[in-house]
Formats: sequence, C-alpha cells, structure tokens
Amino acid sequence: MTCSECHRPAHLRGLCRQHYRRYLTTGDPGGPIRTYATTCEVDGCERPHRTRGWCAAHYARYLRTGEVGGPIIPPLHRERCEVDGCERPHHGRGFCSLHYQRWAAHGDPIGTDPRTAAETVEEVEWLLSGGESAENVAARLGYSDEHGVASLRKLLARQGREDLARRLEAKWQVLA
Repeated sequence: MTCSECHRPAHLRGLCRQHYRRYLTTGDPGGPIRTYATTCEVDGCERPHRTRGWCAAHYARYLRTGEVGGPIIPPLHRERCEVDGCERPHHGRGFCSLHYQRWAAHGDPIGTDPRTAAETVEEVEWLLSGGESAENVAARLGYSDEHGVASLRKLLARQGREDLARRLEAKWQVLA
C-alpha cells in the first residue's frame, strides 16, 4: 500500500512517515513532498546532490569563491612513484613516501648524496672546527633549502650530538 499523498510506502493511516508527521503536527498531511535533484545541477557534473542542488565539491567552491563555476576536474591520479626504477605507490607530488621526504628535506627526490647520518655528523664536526659558518656547513652537506640549518640541527640531535647542534645553532644566531 502506498501513501495517499505521494508514491512512498504507507506507514500509518495510509500516509508515509513524512506525511504522517506533518499530519500529527499540523493536522493536515500537506500534499506532495518536495523532491530534489539526485545529481548536481551544474552542467556536466554527475556527482550526487548534497546542498543547494550542488555536489559537495561545487558547494565547497561556492563557499570558498562565491561562484559555482563549471564542472570539477578530478585531480591527476598517479599509481606509482615518478622516479625512474621506483615501483613504490604514489604518496604526494608525484613521489612515493621515501622520495617525497627526500624532496622535502633536500629539494632532490633522488638523494644524490648517499652519506650516512654518522658520516654527516663527522663532517659537521670537521667543518665547524675549521671555522665554517652554519649556512655554509648546511649548504655543503646538501641542506640548502630555507630550512637547511634547522634540518641539520635536528639530524645532529637525533644522533645524540646536542653539543654539535648547539654549536651550529650558535653560529646560525650570529648570522641572524
């Protein structure tokens, strides 16, 4: 049995749940229930309707820019890391997690300098004892981005060489 006001299944007194609630609150079931589009109303968009007749992406664009605009272009989906010979799954910026971390720390996803952390600590100690500035030490070891000295200081601290980290920081403070 269906509702006498719409096409939905009847719940009580020949009315669907929504019309029955309307009947209880107002005394009148109130005619057909307003229906909404099931897909986004923007031309070319087939995503499901969420708010104001738009999908979640178009509504978010409206909140951000004040305009709905055209269809949403899906982000480029990559399956694998873009570094030659790497078969790891994509993480971000075209790289796997390993190559992304190398790119973020050094600006180079390949990590052309394969020195170990212990070798880096030894070289920092040697360069600082030779009077090199903190910026030059960081640049010579491949930490040349804007966070180079801080990244190098963290590596020294992780290796248990807080003394070298403090010396590097002191030389950095002199420059600033």
